[in-house]
Amino acid sequence: MVRHFVGLKARLTWNGFRSDIQRKIGLPVSATLMALAAIWLASKYHEVYEGIAASDARAAIEYLGWVALFGFLIWATLPVIIFPLDENLDPQQMASLPISSTQMIGGLTAASFVAPSTLVLLIVGFANASLLSGGWWMILPASVVMAVTFVVGAQLVSAAVSAVLRNRRGRDLATLLIFGLAGSAFFIYQSVDRLVGESGFVAALQDHTILDKAWFLPPVAAQRSIIEAAAGDPLSALGYLAASVAGLVVLAWMWRSLVLWMITTPREGSRPAARSRRTGMASGPWGRILTLARKELRFYVRDPRQRLVWTGTVIFVGLGVAGAIMGTTGFFDIRGRDWGPLAAPILILFVGLPIA
Repeated sequence: MVRHFVGLKARLTWNGFRSDIQRKIGLPVSATLMALAAIWLASKYHEVYEGIAASDARAAIEYLGWVALFGFLIWATLPVIIFPLDENLDPQQMASLPISSTQMIGGLTAASFVAPSTLVLLIVGFANASLLSGGWWMILPASVVMAVTFVVGAQLVSAAVSAVLRNRRGRDLATLLIFGLAGSAFFIYQSVDRLVGESGFVAALQDHTILDKAWFLPPVAAQRSIIEAAAGDPLSALGYLAASVAGLVVLAWMWRSLVLWMITTPREGSRPAARSRRTGMASGPWGRILTLARKELRFYVRDPRQRLVWTGTVIFVGLGVAGAIMGTTGFFDIRGRDWGPLAAPILILFVGLPIA
């Protein structure tokens, strides 16, 4: 069954590439840019690790654990914050297929690897394995578990957002939800940057350990299994690998539950009875001018695209006020090192979402 899902995703990707001129250009370009970005990330990963290991080997090991955790968080939330570069298979269109939910989740997971973004996992995963070559016998199983955990986590977050957007109130809050995810990433970056600036990178890693919590964090557990194997402790390595597999099973179960709920639960719509009882603009002392003004106001409030416009305007003004409070000297300070990560959510809010 997994083979059928992978073949279906491959045909979907190939047909889109063959029939759409934009995909003929965009897919190779995006794959090339992703590969170059992954190579750059891998080289920086090596460089930073070697620099930390030269001063403190334990801090370097903690660095590997933090990279696994932040890599998982970024990979899981990025398809929601930005638009995915590939077309994922829609589980709702497979509700009538004679397959079990476990088979469907397994097939969707395997099909998720048929995407340009898989290049990033392969290149960065190879770089990660090369740092811990002493645990060669654990590299392959732990790397596979980590990659599958990344993919399942991304699918779980996407399914959770889709579940929220199924009702009308959730759709009304879609803009704030996506901007909240992007804004949270920005403030996390600011906190980490401030912490590193105050105590130094190595000292921050020494004071804030993550590997001791690996039992509860599947990607960190997979990373630590390789670390323990490289350190010559096979029992601990197998234990952490089992913990990462257990965490992966929990994530897959949560994703499966969400998919089943969305398949079996109809979308929330307006209630005809409540709508029929409304008198609309026919009641009250409304003249021609006030009636037209009220109609336009309702259009701006209810239309999703117009709601994005005025919501974006409010947030844009809020950014200016926040910049004044935080002591920036002008709007273009956002290009600086501290404000740089906020450029992505701003671009998504003011350009991407209205286009979508």
